[in-house]
Amino acid sequence: MKSKVLSLFFILYIPVATFSQNVIMSGEALYMSTFSLTNGTIMGAAIKAKKKKGNSTGVVKKSTLRDLNFNRSEALSKAIQQDFITRLSKEQPGSKGKLEKAFAGNRLRSEFDHLLTGYGYSGTNLADAMTAYLVINWQIVNGQEYNDRRGFDAVRKTIMENLLNSSALSNASNKNKQTAAEIFGYQSIIAMNTYKTLKAKGDKAGLERFKNDIDKSVKQSGMDLKTLRLTSNGFVKL
Repeated sequence: MKSKVLSLFFILYIPVATFSQNVIMSGEALYMSTFSLTNGTIMGAAIKAKKKKGNSTGVVKKSTLRDLNFNRSEALSKAIQQDFITRLSKEQPGSKGKLEKAFAGNRLRSEFDHLLTGYGYSGTNLADAMTAYLVINWQIVNGQEYNDRRGFDAVRKTIMENLLNSSALSNASNKNKQTAAEIFGYQSIIAMNTYKTLKAKGDKAGLERFKNDIDKSVKQSGMDLKTLRLTSNGFVKL
């Protein structure tokens, strides 16, 4: 699972999503927003790390738990949010006002922070954000609720180990980590709210389409969530 989990650190895929009953977001536009924001920063860090390693004596900085954290820049948050709004507005003319309302006052970010805090996690920790992303999407794809803290912690432990062994993390800047973590957060909250809304409306057809969109999107990053079971020991193959 190491390479598959780690691949999510480099390229995030966001499916067709509906935020509440008023905002419909295009999967293609969201994907483009995600790709443009993360590919240049995270992949850039990985490329620099490779060049640095090739020109050095072979000594690579070992990451520590502290490296998983980042200091949040409000200016960067606004830039990420505005990029989402701009791209989605181009994809769906007339939706700008609703999108601005959805992101206003760091609404989505605060919701994600609150969700993680409830489990003793942090929105300013890359591994914690990735854990939420995988667990939420697994629940959506499989249509199963899961609330075992031991399982969450096990997934988190695996992700932490993978990231700590990655040269990309050791060379990632504060900006790199914040960009990736916030995109994981926005995707997670949008997906979770979409799932709840469709389920509450009893829209079975829409719910199935959404689950399939999530499944296809995550598969492109290398993980088949339908072949995994979430247990107290983390993800295990069926």
